[in-house]
Amino acid sequence: MLTIFELIKFSFGSFIWGLLMAIVIMALFFVLLSVICSNSRFSPLTYIACGVLGLLITSQCILICGGFKVLGYVDDIRVEVTELIDAGVEAGRNAGVSPEQIAGHISDEYPVIKRFVDVGSLDAGSLSAMPQIIADSVSEGVKSYMVRRVWWILGFIVVGMAVAVKTTVRHRRPVMPGTGVGTGNIPRIYGGKGPRMPGSSRRRL
Repeated sequence: MLTIFELIKFSFGSFIWGLLMAIVIMALFFVLLSVICSNSRFSPLTYIACGVLGLLITSQCILICGGFKVLGYVDDIRVEVTELIDAGVEAGRNAGVSPEQIAGHISDEYPVIKRFVDVGSLDAGSLSAMPQIIADSVSEGVKSYMVRRVWWILGFIVVGMAVAVKTTVRHRRPVMPGTGVGTGNIPRIYGGKGPRMPGSSRRRL
């Protein structure tokens, strides 16, 4: 699995863009949470849950941005493999250029991409088709990796929202002193006249 530390070493820009993406997602998350829990307030556990969620989402966003960066090197890989094969053919060593050697060369030049190079798929193609086969293998592998990261983010958001809602505290109605009754239960008075109590008025003689 591609790690964050490998991506930071490969491209620090992926870390910055991933962090910005996570901030936007968490901002939208808080807006949605505020709408859902409009009658509640956040507890310390709510903030802790949101903090953990933010870290998880940030890690996945960094990996997604790193995937975009890797995809930008697919054409360079295709050209480099083509040059490697041409150099072997010109030297009369085309039979000695094996898929393992090509995969090893790519791994040395682009260590972060080596896990996406499918050596098994290279045996099925001819020597001239190897550059395109390798490029397609890397491209498909990276795209599949990025899609899995998106699904992880969606899963984290669903679980995080459920936990955050569960840890919120509902607002309590203020209670009238000595009555134990919430102010929401007091009948509204219109025109300065409140409800009459039985026996409060006498018949005039």
